[in-house]
This record gives sequence, C-alpha cells and structure tokens, in this order.
Amino acid sequence: MLDKLISNFTPLDIEKLRTDGFYDNFFNSKKIDTERIERGSGWEECEECPICGSRVQEIEFSYLNINIARCPGCSHRYTDKVPMNFSEVYNSEEYSAAVEKLELQQKDYRADRFGKERAEIAVQLFDNTDKAVLDVGCGWGYFLSHLKSRGFDCYGIELSKQVADFSRKQYGLDILTVPIEEYDSGIEFDLITLFGVVEHIKDPISFLKHCRRLLRRGGFVLIFTPNFESIAVRIMLENANMIYPGQHLHHFTCGSINETAARLQMSIYSYSTNGIDIGDICTYYKYLNRNEVAAFLLENAVMLQCVIDGSNCANHMRVILQRTDD
Repeated sequence: MLDKLISNFTPLDIEKLRTDGFYDNFFNSKKIDTERIERGSGWEECEECPICGSRVQEIEFSYLNINIARCPGCSHRYTDKVPMNFSEVYNSEEYSAAVEKLELQQKDYRADRFGKERAEIAVQLFDNTDKAVLDVGCGWGYFLSHLKSRGFDCYGIELSKQVADFSRKQYGLDILTVPIEEYDSGIEFDLITLFGVVEHIKDPISFLKHCRRLLRRGGFVLIFTPNFESIAVRIMLENANMIYPGQHLHHFTCGSINETAARLQMSIYSYSTNGIDIGDICTYYKYLNRNEVAAFLLENAVMLQCVIDGSNCANHMRVILQRTDD
C-alpha cells in the first residue's frame, strides 16, 4: 500500500516554496496586515457560522487577538472578526508588492508544478476537451494556460487589474476584472475552478451559489482550500500557515464541506487531501532551531507526506462538487 502511494506521489520542492527566512517574513506579514486593518476601518464581529448559521461558538485558539471559532453543528472553523473594508486587505501597496514578489520568485516552478497538475485534474473529468472552464481568482494564468494548450475554452476572473493584464498579455487569456456576482458571459460552464479562493470570501455560501448559477447541469466546481483537520494544524496550531486573520476567514473541514454541498444542493463528486505538511512543519522546526527534528522530517519527507495524503489529513483539500439537479 505504501509503495503504491510513494510511486504515485509527486514531491514538492520544499526549498523553492519555503525559502530561508520564510517564517520570519510570514509571521511579520500577518502582524503588519492585522495592524493595517486595525488602523483603518477595523473589524466586524462574526456572530454566527457562515456555513450553517449556528450562533453557538467554541473557541479553538486565538492569534493576533482574533479568535478561531468552531461551530459544533457543522465543525466549520472561522474567524470571529472580519475586516470592515476588504480593500484595506487586498488593495494595499504592501499586499500587492508581497504577492508580486512571491509569484515572480517562484513563477517558473509554480507554472510547471501546479499549473500542469491542476490542468490534469480537469482533463480527467471529461471525455473530451471541448469544454468551457471559468477559473475564479485566476491569478497569473498558469492553470488556464495549460488548459488552453489542451483545447479547452478558457475564461478567468481576476480582480487585480495588474495581474489580469499579465495573464492577457502572456497567455492571450479572456480575463474579466468583475466580481462573480456581476459576471454574466451567457456561457454555461462545464467547470468552475476555485484555487485558494473560498477561504478569503466573507459569505462563501452566497459566493458558491453564484458559481452554481453559471454551471450547466452536470457541471463541476473544483475547490482547493486549506484543510483545518490536518497534521500541520494539529502540530503547529495557531502558527500553521493557514491561520491568517484578515485574509483566511474560513477553515473548512470534511463536515463543513458536506454542509456546504447540502446547502448548495450539489453532490460531492470527489474529496481528497494533498499537502505540504512535512515541508511546513520542517521549516517551522528550523525556525524554532530544532534542527535535529527538522533534519529527520526532511530525510523522510516523501514517505511521511504520502501517509498523510493517503489518510486524508493533509493541509490542502481538493473538493469537486457537481450540479446534479435543476
């Protein structure tokens, strides 16, 4: 069983994704972003579960004075405060500069490693490539460029004008800079993809209903989002990468994905987890100067991550929802 998992496993290059000083920079960025929100419009209390509506909250832990609340009804985790003004989060010069720096540093690796892998998932969903795909939050266009080369009819939504312009010029992609609520191309899409998007949305159920509206009957929504029930979170707790107040408002679990699908009247076509838990934990232990533990993890990274992925407790979940009714 383990041999089969390892043979099918494509390892990530930890040194490319987690460069020297990663956690010093990352923790500092979280602090700066939170302080910018506090100096600006401040926070709005979130008093009920954004997935099932329950007003019962249990506090999982706190980070930078923001609580991560647990819903005992659907097991969803969410921040008990959200920014009053999201433009202070995503339209700041600091945020734009940080995102651009990260993407440009890792552009070739991300395009080759993640673009190809995600495109292959889409290809396997269909018998042919004569399909219409909408990538919401399409970023720098790596995924869509790979799909376009395979014959798919590709469209994107990207709210950053600078990033959208790059995707148009670099890959000739059809990208609009409008929110999903205003998107109306007249196309019934076969596939809508959300890579690292839903955790940033204040009201994910409303957002996903708009995605469903754009799907043909039988069409799919492919979601990549952090998995709260992961080994990385269990070890790193509030220091886990996904804990990012002001940006990551939601932390999905298997239970809250089931609840989400039910509220959207969609079926779960596929659920799995894949991750970089060992890479994150290894880098974190280096940050703590626990170098012997870090060295052991790095030496056994492939085997350990294979077991974690195969146990569905890796730190990124991959969910495919299907519209099966009118």
